[in-house]
Parts: sequence; structure tokens; C-alpha cells
Amino acid sequence: MYHDEALDLNKGIDPNEADEWGLDDADSKVDGGADTKESKGGHDTQSRDWMLTIRAEGHMENEIKALFEKIGAGAVFQRETGADTGYEHFQCFLQVKTPMRFSTLKNHLTNAGFRDAHIERRRKSVADCVAYCTKSETQAGQPVYVGKINMKDKRGQRSDLIGLREQILDGMSMQEVLLGDSGAKAAHCTRWLGELEEAYVRKELGGKLRDIDAHYLYGAPGVGKTRFVYDRYPIEDIYRVTNYKHPFDEYGRHKVLVLDEYDSQLPWEQLLNYLDRYPVVLPARYRNHQACFTAVWIISNLPLAAQYPDIVGERRLALMRRLADCNYMTPEGELIKEPLPGRQEGGSP
Repeated sequence: MYHDEALDLNKGIDPNEADEWGLDDADSKVDGGADTKESKGGHDTQSRDWMLTIRAEGHMENEIKALFEKIGAGAVFQRETGADTGYEHFQCFLQVKTPMRFSTLKNHLTNAGFRDAHIERRRKSVADCVAYCTKSETQAGQPVYVGKINMKDKRGQRSDLIGLREQILDGMSMQEVLLGDSGAKAAHCTRWLGELEEAYVRKELGGKLRDIDAHYLYGAPGVGKTRFVYDRYPIEDIYRVTNYKHPFDEYGRHKVLVLDEYDSQLPWEQLLNYLDRYPVVLPARYRNHQACFTAVWIISNLPLAAQYPDIVGERRLALMRRLADCNYMTPEGELIKEPLPGRQEGGSP
């Protein structure tokens, strides 16, 4: 049971009641200002849920409602009379859509004429707060509801991590989240973000087939093979492999895979898997990655026949079936299309 002494702003909040609510009894009096301990010493706290006590004298119910409609997602308040003191006030619970700083809420209240409001973060459950602001024992008017109150209790959750999580689940990459993190909230949780992103991508793409457009391009060094590929796609969509010891450590949802300077470095079966339409996970030292690419370019100084010379017959045809074409780039930079062994013109096996 919550005692009315906790709301008597003339004589302060009872310390025992303050402990129960998590309020700050040292600053519980409201003498023309809205400060609490939460705003002092540089601790400008933020929250989605706030408990407010507003003097009834000089304030109207419709003014409070108008402010809550403007800044809140949901709220409930009522006029009350202290059982022991007769002190008239509005007891309010306010819920905002995104975390709001104490100083921001204080400014909203001050600008709306409620400079004498007492402000506290919610410390108990949402249901407890709503019940406290609608109790009948001290009621001097009917409860007023604004918007829709989310009754799910999120006490103890870290709003910064929740916000980062929502960005990943909205489809943003970890790189995009980090670049947009002006407050450096993600500085200490990059590993968690990476694992979350990988879990999201694996869930989204792990059960889907991809139509792979695979090409083989070869020619002498310096004729412009790699440049030719880079001119075809946005550069941020391309993942280029040149180190085949750990080829996919830095892969991150790229749409185009370029296997440059290729000379049979990948195991045969592994290459076939990467060129196939079925879901595949790319091995990496720190965290494996779900393959998201839909285009593959194998670039080499060697003709296709020189790759995997020990693979012959039907086994070799498995690679030919996966390639859309094979092109030779001349010293002048022109492309000459070459037939794929075992493939009819037009790409049919």
C-alpha cells in the first residue's frame, strides 16, 4: 500500500516510502522547481516511463491532458486529495515512445507551465504505477487516460541495447549501426552485435535458395579484368578475395563475390558449393558468415582448362554447369566469349 505522505510535497516524502518506490527523499519537496536527485551531479537519466506529481492549485486537468497528448505515447492521471493533509495534486504516470532524458521532460513541463512538477523515473512495474495513479482512496476526480499504455514491464532492460538490437532486426548491418552510433553506445558490444547480425541473416537467408550468376574471366596481367568487374556493380556490394588462407574473415552480406588472382586455391567441392544456389555458410576465423551473394566472378591469368587439371570427366562438368559464361580479355581490353565444355550455346547442360 502506498501512503499519502509520499505525495505530500509540503513536508517531503517519507524515507521508508522513498525506499519502496526508489524515490529520492532528499529532494522530494517541490518548492517551485522540478529538480530531483536524478538531474543533479551530471546524472541526466533517461527513461520511457515517468511518475509525476503536479500541484492542483493553478493547473487544469485539460492542460495536463494536452501536454501528455503532445509528448506521450500513453498516460493516466487523476486529481487526488491527501487523506491526512488535504493536499490537492494530480498523480500522473507518463509513458513516452522512446527514452527521454530527465532534462528534456523537465523542459517540456516548464514550457507548458508545470514548473512545480515533481518527476521520478518509474521504479515499480507499469501495472503498479497505473494502479497507484487510479487508486480510489484519495480520488478527487475520475482517472483520465491518454493514448495507449504499454503494460509490458521492461524494468531492468537496457534501452541502449534494445535500440541497437532493433536496428539490426530492421535489416541494418553492423557497419551501418556503428557508423550511425554518434553516442558510442555500441563501443563495448561489437561482438554481440556481430553475433546478432549473423543470427538475423542466417534466419532470413539460411532457408532460401539464391539464383547465382557465376562467370569466369581470364587474361594477361594488367589488361583490366578486375576493373571490368568493379565497373559493373556498386563498390560497396563487392567482396574481393585475394588472400585464400582466410578468404571470408571480413565478409558481410556483400552481393558480389570476386575470387581474384584465382589459381585453384579453394578445394574443389568448396568452390562448387559457393557457386550453387543452395544456402551455404562461409567459414571464418572469428565468426562464420551466411552467404548472401548472388553474383560470383572468378578472375584469373589462367584459362579455365588450367584450373583443377586433375578434375576430369563428369566431375569437371559440375563446374561447367554452374558457370554462366567464360570470357577471355584481350590486351586491348576486349572480351571474347569462349564455349564451356559440356555446355550447349545458351547455357544448357
